[in-house]
Amino acid sequence: MKRLPKQLQAAVDAHRRSDFDTAVSAYRKFLQRHDREAGVWHLLASAQLMRGKLADARDAADRSVVLDAGKPGHHLLLVDVLLMQSEYAEAIRRSDVLLRLAGPDDEAVWRKARALRLGGDVDAAMQLLDVDGKQGPPFLYEKGLTLEQLDRLGEAEAVFRDATESDPAMAVAWHALGVIQLKQGDAKSAAPSLSRASKLDPENAEVKINLVTAVRLAADIKGALLLSEALLSEHGDLADVHTQYAATLQALGRFPEAEKEFLKARELQKDNVAAIAGLAELAEWRGDYAGGLKLLDEAGELTAPDLIVSRARLLQRSGHAAKAADLLRREEAAGVGWRPWQHAQAGFSLAQILDELGDYPEAFEAATRANLIRGGRFDSSAHTRWVDRVIEQAPTTACEGAETDSRPVFILGMPRSGTSLLEQILSGHSALYAAGELPFIGEIATRTPGWLNAGDNAGEMAGLGREYLESLPAEAADATLVSDKMPLNFLYLGLIAAILPGARVIHCLRDPRDVAVSCYFQDFVDPALAFSFDLRQTADYYRDYWRLMGHWRERLARPMLEVHYENLVGDIEKQTRRVLEFLGLPMEPACLSFHEREREVKTASHAQVRRPLYRSSVGRYRNYLEQIERLFCDPLDDILEQYQASLNGQG
Repeated sequence: MKRLPKQLQAAVDAHRRSDFDTAVSAYRKFLQRHDREAGVWHLLASAQLMRGKLADARDAADRSVVLDAGKPGHHLLLVDVLLMQSEYAEAIRRSDVLLRLAGPDDEAVWRKARALRLGGDVDAAMQLLDVDGKQGPPFLYEKGLTLEQLDRLGEAEAVFRDATESDPAMAVAWHALGVIQLKQGDAKSAAPSLSRASKLDPENAEVKINLVTAVRLAADIKGALLLSEALLSEHGDLADVHTQYAATLQALGRFPEAEKEFLKARELQKDNVAAIAGLAELAEWRGDYAGGLKLLDEAGELTAPDLIVSRARLLQRSGHAAKAADLLRREEAAGVGWRPWQHAQAGFSLAQILDELGDYPEAFEAATRANLIRGGRFDSSAHTRWVDRVIEQAPTTACEGAETDSRPVFILGMPRSGTSLLEQILSGHSALYAAGELPFIGEIATRTPGWLNAGDNAGEMAGLGREYLESLPAEAADATLVSDKMPLNFLYLGLIAAILPGARVIHCLRDPRDVAVSCYFQDFVDPALAFSFDLRQTADYYRDYWRLMGHWRERLARPMLEVHYENLVGDIEKQTRRVLEFLGLPMEPACLSFHEREREVKTASHAQVRRPLYRSSVGRYRNYLEQIERLFCDPLDDILEQYQASLNGQG
């Protein structure tokens, strides 16, 4: 092999060790005496590109092509520079030259496809990429991006997965895979994909921001908090970092801190959509609908789908449901660039608004369109097998060394069964702190699979109750009782019995048909609630819930109070006294004025609990009986009878 001149060798060595400034200086000195060396101009272009000097890189790449037009590698680099400069038409022209030189080479094809895609001709890009045969990771990555832009998200996910399998060290492919999984509502799959991307590219703030989102949406709130705090210390100058931290604080119920972070994000970037939407949502949860609308008005002519949906919800809450429906119909129909999940958000909101307006057929159609976009991620058979295992193995008595603290009150049941209403009523009592939906029991169960065999893992189990108690909000320190209204804690009552035997449990029940309709109209983000996007899966889930609660009712060592939603709204004072008696508390009049209370409610029921008691939600399913009968009611005939018997028995 011919040895390079000493000066050129020094430049190449600097280039290899990423000392691009030294390399550029040395290349230039060499070219002063040897200015017709096409290969050196090519190396100079590469080093300039790595320095971010696009104009200089373009000049050097042009020179290398002029001097040696037959070298495909020189054309490849020139196309890369043109793409970085957003000169897509010229990049397409140069790609055609490259294709004539190299034939249908992967490297040439995906570069032209990228130029076409970024230049706006996505269909032509897809046509170019839609070929058979083995393709390299960069080709697959570009194909995945093109499919994503065409909203073919499932196909894009499969292609990105192929890219990561072909090159496990390709950070951008792992990142793209995680983002696609997030967009499809699969946060549990997205979290490990984005974690892998972050390990491969630890300086990339965007990857870490998306990782926080995935971890939070996968219901690992503590993990999201740790990641957010670390990200804040590294990239506190980025608005999106503050919005992610705010969203995590919001999920923990730390609303004043969340608001502060959203405001900080707006200081850094006034038009940050996530920050504006977050502040509007906080206003909605507080019941400050006028304040939320004022915030959106002051934001100006922003047309982001998130803000349009926020405005529609606030208009609905303010008594302008018809205006809200018109806004969603108009903006969604005209919306350029709306993605599937944004159509789903708008669809769920429109369905709720039309339901309020009494347009039930169109409301159900809107909900169905939204559910079709969201659905397909829940495995009913796997859930049934898991419930079988819980019934067979889960503990029902305290483990040795368990905490005996009697402060926790668990309010649980199916989603939309009245847990929010009951907690809002109890929040008026001076002895009880209403903590809202706390994620901690689910997190402990996920992290400690040994809870299903608590007797064999006593040492591991003993400290879990203390961990839960230490996770409670600081504001609850002086309260006699602390309520946790995470509905799905019904899945873990055996764990609660084992680690917190002093806790009290209130089981909220509601007509299964009303539960099904209410869930079908909700845009749940928790992957554990993905059953709600399909009525038949909701029926399967309800059957598993019903038999599991029957198991707990028979086997738990501690008593459990059951409260039917229909009885609660039928005679609020009687049922409130009954609940307070179970908790060992005297009646306080403030409990009955629950709708006047200024308190953030971070659940789908936040608007309902701010209204005086109403019975219109009892039997709501009758408006949709024709639509739900075959998929939900028929499979649950026996349970519907059992529910009615339990309702009549409570009285």
